[in-house]
Amino acid sequence: MKTSEELVKDYKSGDADALNELIRSYYPSVKKICRKYFLIGADDEDLVQECIIGLIRAVRSYEDGKQCSFQTYALVCMENAAKTAVRNYSGNKNKPLNDGIPLNEATELPSKEENPEQMVIDSENLTEFKDKSETLLSKKEREVFELYVGGLSYKEIEQATGKNRKSIENTLQRIRRKLRGALSEK
Repeated sequence: MKTSEELVKDYKSGDADALNELIRSYYPSVKKICRKYFLIGADDEDLVQECIIGLIRAVRSYEDGKQCSFQTYALVCMENAAKTAVRNYSGNKNKPLNDGIPLNEATELPSKEENPEQMVIDSENLTEFKDKSETLLSKKEREVFELYVGGLSYKEIEQATGKNRKSIENTLQRIRRKLRGALSEK
């Protein structure tokens, strides 16, 4: 069995399996770190993912021959990733994101397994929702909304609208706020 340092070297040499092996071997440490923290308004798996991202960053930035082993470096990176995630999730800056409703859930079509009566009700609700969004949202907001719900990435929306990423994020926040207000009136 290879050491962590050897696996890091292998990954940097182009062996993607080495990264998978590192993630597998450090997964118990990830879980141990995650038990110490709690993300308000998020799933436990979100914190696990943040720690794994911290591990991947450690693999990419580790320099052999420095004053600590990879294990020590990785544990610090994962711990810092968990702390940063908790700080970001609990801060007021991300409150709209944490409290938001997913836009794609608001426009899902009824499944075929539902009874016909429910399908008619859902269809009427969807039509009412679309009508309400027509009057609630500006032309630019509707354009961004339709592209986003259509499954386009931020980059694709940037290209389609000519807006930068920050402008798109702000537009989506306004849309969420408006739609949340409209849905809570029902």
